Amino acid sequence: MENLIQVFGKYVLLTPFLKSETEQMFQWRNSKDFINLCTNRRYAVTYSEFISELEYDFYHSRHEQYIIRRKYDLTPIGTIFSYEYNHSDGFVFITTFISSQFKNSLFGVEAHLLMIYQLFFRFEGLFKIYCDVYFGNKTSLSLLKRGGYEIEGIFKNQKKNVDNSREDVIRLAVDSSKRDYILDFLFRISNTLPRIESFKVP
Repeated sequence: MENLIQVFGKYVLLTPFLKSETEQMFQWRNSKDFINLCTNRRYAVTYSEFISELEYDFYHSRHEQYIIRRKYDLTPIGTIFSYEYNHSDGFVFITTFISSQFKNSLFGVEAHLLMIYQLFFRFEGLFKIYCDVYFGNKTSLSLLKRGGYEIEGIFKNQKKNVDNSREDVIRLAVDSSKRDYILDFLFRISNTLPRIESFKVP
């Protein structure tokens, strides 16, 4: 990433993913929640396989990636990344992962909203942000709708689970006309406005 930035909310801070954090990312990559909810590669990998996977993703589709940190002590609690950024048509996809011990909190919601806010703020030609959610992930589906997303499509039986059952994939989208709504929603859940600052690699 060029011109690295960090994004401050009330509860979380987004900092750029650095090479020094690869081991932490590897642990998250092989977690049950990440495999089930955040990737179409539904198997664990070795560290060397993960490095190859990461290099492939950044070369082909990964746009930006951040570590989600609990703000008061900077504990890493998850990651969020954008991918498949289409400059011509102005859209991008987002995936959010929160470590299991922090799932029942506002951390993931605030992190996702901060990511949307900063992308719309920084990329003038960005018109729409997409997020794919598996049908069984009711919590994420409900929260995304509250955050301004609308359902744009349902892909029937697209996801194949490890038990060979199949599950619908729901595609949601939020467009740049919702920027003020997103900012207002952030303020309502945290009573704090987001802040974007430059980031210097330690």
